[in-house]
Amino acid sequence: MNVKQTAQQLAKSAAKRVARESFEVLKSAREQVAPIPETSRQAEPQGQEASKENIEKKSEVDKAKSFHMMRAYESELADIRREEIFKDLQKRISEGEDVPIENYSELSMEQKQVLMAQKEAVKVQKGTQQGTIPQISSKKGRKTFGNIGVKRSQTQVEMRQPPSS
Repeated sequence: MNVKQTAQQLAKSAAKRVARESFEVLKSAREQVAPIPETSRQAEPQGQEASKENIEKKSEVDKAKSFHMMRAYESELADIRREEIFKDLQKRISEGEDVPIENYSELSMEQKQVLMAQKEAVKVQKGTQQGTIPQISSKKGRKTFGNIGVKRSQTQVEMRQPPSS
């Protein structure tokens, strides 16, 4: 029985040791499978110098990336501000307030055109509410009532004749 207990104790202690040192075996396994050549061992001090250069290059790249990201962030903030101004002006115009759109240089041309059209629509809406009908200015058609006979007499159409046999 004493032999069994010692075997069990040995197995338990070996399992505990393997659990504690599980990665130690893997660390030494690389050297056992493929030994490190002498040239790479001597290149390690040079690698440290190269790593310093790599760190400097990486820091420069990081600075450039952060600079570009900061620019993108600033432009996004400007777009958000522009949209907020646009929405505020739309609200004020729809409430009937007369807003000078030309004073807002940060708005794009499309936004200014939308606001001008909204101003016109509000004016038309106010006019219909007051009872007056605004004059609609549109192009006159080609065939107005007075010109129908004149246009027909001026236009000549060739009629196709069937071939004579």
